[in-house]
Amino acid sequence: MRILVIEDEPKVARTLVKGLEADHFAVDLAGDGEEGLQLATEIDYDGIILDWNLPKLDGLTVLRKLRKSGSNMRILLLSARKDVSDRVCGLQAGADDYLVNHFHLKSCWPGSTLFYGAPRNCWINSAWKTWSWIVCGTW
Repeated sequence: MRILVIEDEPKVARTLVKGLEADHFAVDLAGDGEEGLQLATEIDYDGIILDWNLPKLDGLTVLRKLRKSGSNMRILLLSARKDVSDRVCGLQAGADDYLVNHFHLKSCWPGSTLFYGAPRNCWINSAWKTWSWIVCGTW
């Protein structure tokens, strides 16, 4: 499976890429929103891990543009924004799930429900039960 990580923080990006590759995913990395949007529209990814706070084009805008274009790729939105209203905004914009930074890498994919799990329209309901992703940790 091929995953696109759109993340501008080098340490976070390295951690995500390393973890996904260790779980046998093929991973591409984009360091800003414009590059991420371009890759996401040119390549058929199985899923995207998308940071909200990106240079050039923020993650929420990337997400909205992808959904407006008809993309149904599974998208996990990452953010330091912890308020429930931000989570709701991200999910309403089309994210399949929302993960608050700083998280433990293993909490992101116990076998990766996001990419191996139920069809996109069923996934949101099961994600709340299967992920323990509001686990605060340090890098």
